[in-house]
Amino acid sequence: MADRAKYMTLVLALYAVAIAVIIAAVSTILDRSFLDSVVNLAPAIIFGLIGMIAHGARHDLDS
Repeated sequence: MADRAKYMTLVLALYAVAIAVIIAAVSTILDRSFLDSVVNLAPAIIFGLIGMIAHGARHDLDS
């Protein structure tokens, strides 16, 4: 169980870094502040996070 928790923590951390990089790139291209972009994209970020956790849990239950 501890290995699965470590793996999920790693995946979520990589997700956060990837989303931050993508939002930073979009903010730079559109010349907007990072915080404004995060607030506008918050629903998509949250739904993506929930989807990733549900997908990971489904795979975890299959094994």
